[in-house]
Amino acid sequence: MAKLYAGGNANRIVLKKVRDPAVAGYISDMTGTVTLYDQTEVAVENATALAIAYTAGSDGEYRADVPKTARLIEGTKYKVIFTATNYDVVLEKIFDCVVRTG
Repeated sequence: MAKLYAGGNANRIVLKKVRDPAVAGYISDMTGTVTLYDQTEVAVENATALAIAYTAGSDGEYRADVPKTARLIEGTKYKVIFTATNYDVVLEKIFDCVVRTG
């Protein structure tokens, strides 16, 4: 599961239940970056090469904070490309931007 949240004073990308099928367990030591692209395939200003980090004590949850200056629009679809630096992983996913409620 993955979400792109906007609202309050922060925006956030959340990847949940990131697994390693080779060991059938959650990954807790992955590092990497994410970049957001708009519907015209242009990188969103202030939303490139954002660090993504493991949420301590979670079951494979990773978060990247997106600066408010990125100006995400609720209900808009964004392509997010995640590139791991210590695993051979690149994830490309389309996200709907939703308002965070908590």
